[in-house]
Amino acid sequence: MAILEYVDVLLWEISSGTIPFESESPLGYDCLITIIHGKRESEVIGTPREYFNL
Repeated sequence: MAILEYVDVLLWEISSGTIPFESESPLGYDCLITIIHGKRESEVIGTPREYFNL
């Protein structure tokens, strides 16, 4: 599962040109907890649906 999550982050960076949650930097405790509970980035226009659904 960890490898799939890494691929997900890698595809996000390639398709969007930014790191995940860049607008939340520096990541605080509250942000990390919401990510653990399912928070996801907004879809970037032009990102293949398959990437976003990972």
